[in-house]
Amino acid sequence: MNWALTFDRENPIENPTAWVLSSLARASHMAHSKPKRHTNPREQIATAQQMIDAAMTDATVQAFLADYGCGPTCLQHGLQLYLAAQQTQRSADDALAALNSWMAQFVLLARAALQQRPDLMKQLDI
Repeated sequence: MNWALTFDRENPIENPTAWVLSSLARASHMAHSKPKRHTNPREQIATAQQMIDAAMTDATVQAFLADYGCGPTCLQHGLQLYLAAQQTQRSADDALAALNSWMAQFVLLARAALQQRPDLMKQLDI
């Protein structure tokens, strides 16, 4: 990958997300280490929160980021993406809780309805 093509210091960032991702990859490449890969969305969201909070509350970090084109707009965009991911995770958690509740009730009902037909209960994996 040609890292030089991922951003231009002279022009404003048109896609802050791509810039942040390419910058992280570039930094990782330069340090000869691999970035953390989260398989758990909650861990990824928590890591994003820590990064964004640290960047938004430290003027020194902000100054260094601004030198590379990631000013307040870039950080605000990251915050918006974090909040959207957090809300999506909450929605997914709510949907799974509702599904689990329905499944528990369905299993009870199906067991009662199909008690004389174990073959059908097996078909439903009950």
